Amino acid sequence: MKFIKFIIIAVTLLCVTSCAQTGPLSPTDYTQLLTNIKDFFTTSLFLLGSNCSNFQIGQAIARLYYGHYHIARLIYNNKNKVDIDNHTRAWDAMQVRIQTYGKELKTFRIKYDYSPKNFSNSEIEQDLQFIKDNRSEFDYMITELKSTIVSFNNDPNFLNNANKEIQNIENEYNSIIAKIGKINSKRP
Repeated sequence: MKFIKFIIIAVTLLCVTSCAQTGPLSPTDYTQLLTNIKDFFTTSLFLLGSNCSNFQIGQAIARLYYGHYHIARLIYNNKNKVDIDNHTRAWDAMQVRIQTYGKELKTFRIKYDYSPKNFSNSEIEQDLQFIKDNRSEFDYMITELKSTIVSFNNDPNFLNNANKEIQNIENEYNSIIAKIGKINSKRP
């Protein structure tokens, strides 16, 4: 009987704690996520360097996904005053156009992170072209992030620093898009 009570209490605690939301991000955590986004994009750019293999390109695409996911996570935090560290829930909370884009990037991330196969040039080119062709979705996410950040924190110093980080993110992404154009034009 004691064992059954223990199991019931343990299951109840697990269910309640796993469904609890943590509250809003602290300004420090928020800034760290902005830095992480830039780092994911910087890593992608590095992986897309000269003479990169299909494996490296796949890993670059996967890191691009994580950058986009963290942007969605910050937008969610700005709008709902709570952090959401769950990929599916973060994308489901976005507007449909961003949901569709984010979920497609997620399929790329799963493909390149978990599949050991060597992908063909045409498959890699199609995925890179998707990213390049959907540049407007990234821009839309950045606009959404910028327009909702004041609801998270309206301190002028925080906003100034956050906007500088967002500009750095945009600069890295611009470099990635330019690199994708060069890679696709050079591939056989």
